[in-house]
Order: sequence, then C-alpha cells, then structure tokens
Amino acid sequence: MNAQTTSPTSRPQCSRRALAQPLMGVLALSILAGCASTPAGSSGYDAFMVDSSPTSLSGSRDAVQAAQCFEDRAKFLPLSTFSRDASTTTFTYRLRVSDLWFEQVRIMPEGAGSRAEWRIAPNLDARWLDQFERDRMTPLRKCLGI
Repeated sequence: MNAQTTSPTSRPQCSRRALAQPLMGVLALSILAGCASTPAGSSGYDAFMVDSSPTSLSGSRDAVQAAQCFEDRAKFLPLSTFSRDASTTTFTYRLRVSDLWFEQVRIMPEGAGSRAEWRIAPNLDARWLDQFERDRMTPLRKCLGI
C-alpha cells in the first residue's frame, strides 16, 4: 500500500485560500460600488407617497384591457411586481427593492374607459427617467388608447 505523503490539513487550507481571494475581491468591489453610487429611490412607502407627485392620464380603453396590454407590452426591470384588485378592477405595477421605492403605475376604471396614475421617485437620474418614458410610458399611452 502506498502511504499518503500529504498532510491532512494542507488540502483544506488551499481550498480556503482559493475561496477567500475571490470573496475578498467581490467584497471590495461591492464596497467601492456602494461608495461611488448615489442612492436613488424613496426610503419606505410613506416617503415615496410624500416625495413623488402623482401624474395621470385618461384613456378610452377598458381598464382590464389596458392593464393587460401594459403588462404584455411594457418592459419592466427585474424585481417589478404586479397586483390586481378584483373588487375595483385596479391594476398596480411597482418597482421597489427592499424598502426603496422607485416607480408605481396604477390603472383603474374611469367611466367607460380607464385612468392611469403613476409616481416616480424624485431623485432618479435622467437616464432612468428616459428609460421609464421609453419602456413604460410609451406603451402605457398606447394601451390606454391615447
């Protein structure tokens, strides 16, 4: 039989070292990214409702159809959420991450048509606002029948 010449503790040390270096690199990059970026969004729902101003449009399309169209045609960012209130036939799209709120669009019935109300956090940069206009507002207008 051959005797193993490697000490039993050398392997775990190598694998720990091999794991530690990439983890330290990722941690350092995360810290630098956090320091370099300006926080966006509103901290908490109440702050979002106070900080953001609602804007609305009315359209000729039924609210249920407009909401389905919006959900199908608009481009949404990861972690977007959608909800429907069956009793009021109101549709709500939200983008929030943890307790930071960024966007909200509600589509509700109004007469024979629908009304959409949206809010966006006031501290979003121009690039974000352009993307919101292009990816969510343009489809929303079309889906409302405007």
